[in-house]
Amino acid sequence: MASQKWKFDVFFNFRQQDLDKSFVADLHKRLKDIGINVFKPDVNSEWGEQISTEILEAIEESRIAVTIFSKDYTSSPRCLEELTKIMECVDNKGQEFFFVFYKVKPSDGLSPLGTFEADIKGFDLEKVQRWKDALRIADDMAGSRDYFAGAQFSHCAGHVPKVGRDKDNSACHLASNNDLLIGRILIFREDGKCIAEITNKICQVPRIAKYPVGIKSRVEEVKSLLKVEFGGVSFIGIWGRGGVGKTTVAREIFDEISCQFEGSCFLNVGRSLEKLGPGGPALLQWKLLIKILKQHPVNVASLNKEVDISQILRFKKVLIVLDDVYNSHQLEYLAGEHGWFGDGSRIITTTRNSDLLCKHDELYRFPELTNHEALELVSWHAFQQGTPVKEFQELSCCIVDYAKGLPVALEVLGSFLYKQGTEEHNALHRLNSFGDGKIVKLLSLSLDACGIYKDMFLHIACFFRGKQKKYVLKKLNISEMGINILTERSLLYVSEGTIEMHDWIVQMGRQVARDAEQLKPWNRSRLWRESDTKTVFSANQITRTLTFPVAPENESIQKWKYDAFLSFRGDDTRNNFVAHLYKRLEDIGINVFKDDVKLKRGKFISTELLKAIEESRTAIIIFSEDYASSTWCLEELTMIMECVDKKEQKAYPVFYNIEPSDLRMKGKNSSFARALDKHVEYFKSNFEKLVTEHEEDLQYSLQKVLAIDETVLKDNLEKVQRWKHALHKAAGIAGLDVRQTASGNEAESIEKIINDNFQIMHHSVSATEKYLVGIESRMGEVESLFKVRSGDVCFVGIWGIGGIGKTTVARAFFDKISYQFQGSCFLANVREESKKHGLTYLQDTLLSRILNEKRMNIASFYEGADMIKRRLCHWKVLIVFDDVDDEHQLEYLVGNHDWFGEGSIIITTTRNQDLLRSHDQLYSVPELAKDEAIEVFSWHAFQKQTPDKEFLELSKSVVDYAKGLPLALKVLGSFLYKRGVTEWRSAIDKLKDTGHEKIVKQLSLSLDGLNHEEKNAFLDIACFFRGRKKDDVITLLNSFGFRSEIGIDVLIQKSLLYISEGMVEMHDLIEQMGRQVARNVDQDKPWKHSRIWHEQDIKTVFSADQRTESIKGIMVPIGSDQHICKWSKAFRNMPCLRLLIVKGEEVWHHDLICDPIECLPSNLKWLDWSYYSFESLPAYYEPGNLVGLHMTFSSLVEVFKEPKAFDKLTVLNLSFSKNLIRTPNFSDIPNLQRIILKSCVSLVEVHPSIGHLRKVVFLNMEYCESLKSLPSSIQMESLKSFNLSGCEKLEKFPEIQGNMELLSELLLAHTAIWELPSSVGLLSGFAFM
Repeated sequence: MASQKWKFDVFFNFRQQDLDKSFVADLHKRLKDIGINVFKPDVNSEWGEQISTEILEAIEESRIAVTIFSKDYTSSPRCLEELTKIMECVDNKGQEFFFVFYKVKPSDGLSPLGTFEADIKGFDLEKVQRWKDALRIADDMAGSRDYFAGAQFSHCAGHVPKVGRDKDNSACHLASNNDLLIGRILIFREDGKCIAEITNKICQVPRIAKYPVGIKSRVEEVKSLLKVEFGGVSFIGIWGRGGVGKTTVAREIFDEISCQFEGSCFLNVGRSLEKLGPGGPALLQWKLLIKILKQHPVNVASLNKEVDISQILRFKKVLIVLDDVYNSHQLEYLAGEHGWFGDGSRIITTTRNSDLLCKHDELYRFPELTNHEALELVSWHAFQQGTPVKEFQELSCCIVDYAKGLPVALEVLGSFLYKQGTEEHNALHRLNSFGDGKIVKLLSLSLDACGIYKDMFLHIACFFRGKQKKYVLKKLNISEMGINILTERSLLYVSEGTIEMHDWIVQMGRQVARDAEQLKPWNRSRLWRESDTKTVFSANQITRTLTFPVAPENESIQKWKYDAFLSFRGDDTRNNFVAHLYKRLEDIGINVFKDDVKLKRGKFISTELLKAIEESRTAIIIFSEDYASSTWCLEELTMIMECVDKKEQKAYPVFYNIEPSDLRMKGKNSSFARALDKHVEYFKSNFEKLVTEHEEDLQYSLQKVLAIDETVLKDNLEKVQRWKHALHKAAGIAGLDVRQTASGNEAESIEKIINDNFQIMHHSVSATEKYLVGIESRMGEVESLFKVRSGDVCFVGIWGIGGIGKTTVARAFFDKISYQFQGSCFLANVREESKKHGLTYLQDTLLSRILNEKRMNIASFYEGADMIKRRLCHWKVLIVFDDVDDEHQLEYLVGNHDWFGEGSIIITTTRNQDLLRSHDQLYSVPELAKDEAIEVFSWHAFQKQTPDKEFLELSKSVVDYAKGLPLALKVLGSFLYKRGVTEWRSAIDKLKDTGHEKIVKQLSLSLDGLNHEEKNAFLDIACFFRGRKKDDVITLLNSFGFRSEIGIDVLIQKSLLYISEGMVEMHDLIEQMGRQVARNVDQDKPWKHSRIWHEQDIKTVFSADQRTESIKGIMVPIGSDQHICKWSKAFRNMPCLRLLIVKGEEVWHHDLICDPIECLPSNLKWLDWSYYSFESLPAYYEPGNLVGLHMTFSSLVEVFKEPKAFDKLTVLNLSFSKNLIRTPNFSDIPNLQRIILKSCVSLVEVHPSIGHLRKVVFLNMEYCESLKSLPSSIQMESLKSFNLSGCEKLEKFPEIQGNMELLSELLLAHTAIWELPSSVGLLSGFAFM
């Protein structure tokens, strides 16, 4: 019988009306998440409807059928017809069958003569009889039903395999406290357990290749090497080219024999390591052990540490398949020695590199398909039969010839031909060019046949391979149908929820994307190579073809983790030339990978090293006398040359005391030629030695051994040829001859290496700023100022109004020339950083960045100034002090010229020209010229260089009002982007009303495009939250009922905000504008303002005793809290106040600063009061609306003297409240998510109700030094992090009750706890303890 092609993995047969709404949906989602292709029919069919052809075909094309029997299952003709068809497929097509009893007894659900008899009256008798037969067959499969009599259960699930169905009526026994195991049927009380069991059973069914042509013979050949029936531990290696079928055969063998072992694991090593990152090897070890042991290994301390597998598996008979291994270290981590595994174990490795299999007992070189097999395979995919259709015989043979026996190529091309018309077939006949691109051309035609799904395929091949399926669907805004179509055509597959495709398919897809005019990348649809992108952006060509110009999510087109990789022969250069070069590169901020620093050397080149080469922008190869004597160096070089070809990497050869011609190995005196000859001699002698050893061992077949060893020798000799080719290629690359540079001066040679390789890198940094119009001319003007004092220390001041572009000019100039200096530092936001952290922090930052040292903990700014002078007076440095606003900042950071070495350049940017009196040169940043302003505005308003024709005059009007201020042009352009002419005119009319007054008023127009919620979020940030962490700002705004995640994104798009290092930031002018808007109504009546923060306004509001519904937020600056304490009754007049921030200060005397606060407004959502100086909150305050309570460094003894309900409180932070004795009753705070009681040193009483907070995620009680006890038990199912470190008197940890599997971090350092309760051992989610 021909092999069955399964289109779907699973078909669901059920009656939706009987099931809980989420049961099938959850089951369907679970299967889809792990890559199971599920067909779920329409659940809305009613009585009398005929079953559709689509459903009948879907049943036939499904590998597994799952029937869910429920109370009224047989009342649905559709369900019974589907079941009848399923039973036919079980008998005729080898389909697998699973059944689930859902809230019904099997005796009712399966008997055609039982309680369902009434349901089937009135139907055609012949049809009814078919239904009865199907139910009876299903009944037979389920086994005896007597064991279910009187049982109390919710669901039960079973599996009937297609052969050897067990009808044994074995007695039931208890599986656990909640489940009953009866024969082959498992009964569950919970939906989740039932879904998990069904999923598990489906995953256990062997996945058979769609058309396993040639698979069976290869499986048998490998099984003959395995010799499973014998003892001992055996390693078997399967090797061959990519796409030849190694994984398919290994998977078939694994599925067939894994039941004979105590534990088994099929591990995709290559792809897994790419996903897991630096900790990949250790995580793979964990993954392997968890799959084999079916649980976390109890004696393994951390996911981040490597595991001693031998200690865990040495007495266990296991079957392990390590698939797609490409590095010897992977084998060392996962299957190092035979002694790691128990007697009878079998370890199978698949790889493309036979060199990795030197320790394996048996090798199997995977052959390509024969022409006969290839013809059969392509026929199955193209015509659904074992031979070609007569009229396509010649074409099929042609495809077979092109594919060269590669199954993946035959599968793709055959799938393309499936159900195509003669026009598509004739297109293949018309291909006359059969060069290297023949398969690409065939693939291109198969993609054309995909229609609208071609673009989807190219997006995935270029950008999304290995991404989560959900992520791809969302990013491309596509339906699952497209994924299914591409899967059917064998162009991709879903594995563990991620979208994957074969390497060959990826290469072909990317080639198709690049085929349009190789030399004109702007004519291509997608770009991912750095050189192509540079060409496009520098060519200034109009392109209408780019649909996805760069990798999504702002990922760089080529992610370079390192700036430079050093390849060198350690014995020759490690302690001299390379050491000096490495130090110099690090000093100027170049991120260098030097393998003897990062890695331990071994016999084989490591995975980390290969990855480092791939992730380095530039490879500097130091060729020395004995470089070629190291196989490690030669492998590095080979990899580098591959990356030069494929990844646009730059290689830079350095010839250290040798001639460049030595690499070409033409003369007898070439050390490189001698070294390669020695490698050849070694490989040959090693071959002869192995042959001699095997001749003496009678257990080996000499012919077989010779075949294997000759293959190894052949591969080693080919490797030498690759090394020779790489050396020849490197010799032809322009580099540096140390002996010919400055008469052999190594220091000068190192400087030339830096200039040749890293000057351009610094030039490109400022390209991150969008639309740098006019920057080149301004940089040129600044550069001309330094020539006046060439060689001396030069101070240059750049000044101008806010938003004019001072920082942008300084940053661009810094990036361009910083490589020329011994040290450099761009000290950004001096004004803000000085206020936040003080001058000593900035001094420390300056020195640590320039000297590349750790922070120095400077005690005072006098000491810092002296240290700057002493440490930098002989250094040639470039320093930019950005946004200086106080002369003390210059006095203690910049000082005088003699603070710095000869040739140093010091640049200061400021709004105050008066601060620059001691500077040598001044540069006032000019406003943009009119043509520059129009261009800047156009980029933001139209996303192109010039305005649309119909908007030209309107654009000129806007530019006139902006007065050449780049920030204003950017904000106004972003505001008008994609708006119509009417909206433009309205905005300009509004501009005319404000005249030529302050830029702040012009910027306020941008708020008109915001809705009420977005505008309020912006004003809150401008008045209170600028400079805070983005996550904290989101939490705060959400407490007011805002959807702030969306709102912040809108504000960023409108150029009103930006995120810098995780902080919410905005330009000074934008902040000023926002604050002005909040104060615009009646400047002299602050009680009418929406937000107040000035001390005078606060004093006026609290002393005026005026009722106001305008004030939404108050931030009290340091030293002003006495006003709100003195007149706290004024809070009764503020019913709309939702935010109160009080920046208190520590009270040094025992006397309170004023009388206690009498009340707080009940509408408060967020109360943040540091150094609160009273023992409790006001007795008359009702906190029912409070979402966040932050009272750090407070004098609280208890939160309230009497119990209060905090129904909405989610965040409670009382850290450093040294007088706090007891916590509140947490029964009154049911929605808490974060509790922070850090350093509450007097806390002795924690209310027992804390242990029953179901929503708490984070609980920090660190350094509560007086705390002696906690509740006897806790049941906190959402808790992820619990910190008790420093609770010195705490002796006992609570018992764990219920489900706390989310707890991943438990910190108990410096406590008196010596023993944990046994219930802690039930927690399986620990990542850190």
